[in-house]
Amino acid sequence: MRQGGNLAEVLMWQELKHRKFCGLKFSRQKTIGNYIADFACESGKIIIEVDGISHIGREEYDIERDAYLEGAGFKVIRVDAEDVKYNLDSTLKQLKKIIIPL
Repeated sequence: MRQGGNLAEVLMWQELKHRKFCGLKFSRQKTIGNYIADFACESGKIIIEVDGISHIGREEYDIERDAYLEGAGFKVIRVDAEDVKYNLDSTLKQLKKIIIPL
């Protein structure tokens, strides 16, 4: 498990912790099976992944990982790290549009 995280993950965590986002309880760096989710809401079965440059060239791994997590009942939502860093408000609005109907 990584310590601290990158800037985009730190910014996202500031918005998700303490039930600030849609009243949902998110955990950071949550282990699910053999995978670690950036942010997971177990009650809502939602995972938010912040994708940065570390995901380039790992598309097949991400597909396999998402299939496992979705098979475990989670909705996996991927957001771009650059959007989190430079367009946080609009990123959160887009997340709400996805999460509220769930």
